Amino acid sequence: MRRAGVLVVVGLVLAFAAAPAPASAAGSNHAPGPPSSLTVDEDAMPLWVTDDPLFGWQVNDADRGEVQSAYEIVVYDGAPADASHLLADTGRVSTDRQTFVDVAGLAAKLAPDHSYWWTVRTWDRAGAVGPYAPLARFDTALRDADWHADWIRRAGAENAQYEDYSLVRTQVRISASPVVRARVYASAGHHYDLRVNGVRRAHGPSYAYPDEQYYETT
Repeated sequence: MRRAGVLVVVGLVLAFAAAPAPASAAGSNHAPGPPSSLTVDEDAMPLWVTDDPLFGWQVNDADRGEVQSAYEIVVYDGAPADASHLLADTGRVSTDRQTFVDVAGLAAKLAPDHSYWWTVRTWDRAGAVGPYAPLARFDTALRDADWHADWIRRAGAENAQYEDYSLVRTQVRISASPVVRARVYASAGHHYDLRVNGVRRAHGPSYAYPDEQYYETT
């Protein structure tokens, strides 16, 4: 008589826990690359910076698990960026922060309606420093005391029963020198079109509240 056999299979499950990789192997640390995605007040090359500019950037490092240990921000008042145009230099600041970064004392040095250039470099946790990022630009806005304008509205429009729109044109003659910078600060009763030589360059609305009026920079 043959007896039925019972085959018992015991499975062995092995679990492996991988330890986090170090930032880099000994002797193989690489300096970080130049930072990218430079922003001021969360915008790339904004035209309307007011008060204290807040800087941001993205760290670029080829080593795994790296973190920023320090940064240096340099701001220039003019181009090319050289020592004669240096406006502010933070020096080496030890922190891993790379967003909403303030440069102490910079706001008091900024003029309204002006262009500035800046750059940043970073250090990794091993103390290696990388190159500066390519220069980025930001423009300052007008302050309340800098705004000198009167509302423009054609005669009789204030008595219109329906929404009224006016077409206003002015001519500006450019001198023989090349135009290197042009800004338009426009405020309107909400909706507006800004055209230059017949081509639309900006479009409202420009918001308003009972106690303050906003404008837009183009």
